[in-house]
Amino acid sequence: MKDGMNRTPDQVIRQRRKCVDSEESDKEILTEYIREFVESKRGNQKRLAEASGVAESAISNLLKNTRKPPGMENILLLAEKIQKLIQD
Repeated sequence: MKDGMNRTPDQVIRQRRKCVDSEESDKEILTEYIREFVESKRGNQKRLAEASGVAESAISNLLKNTRKPPGMENILLLAEKIQKLIQD
């Protein structure tokens, strides 16, 4: 049996609900983090797009809350790339 396969459906539902419940606030925090990085220096949006592979237009949509913003996976990727860019 795979690790974690001994959990009950109730346990899985509770865990997933916690994740869903916190996703919106997590998204807001990370979006603000991305916004601060992009606005801190001219050219940062382009640097971030190049480092992450996420299109500048998608980053712009996220920050302006227009059209379809990137999903949580790409938001996490952007935040991780910012941390790497800051360290370099």
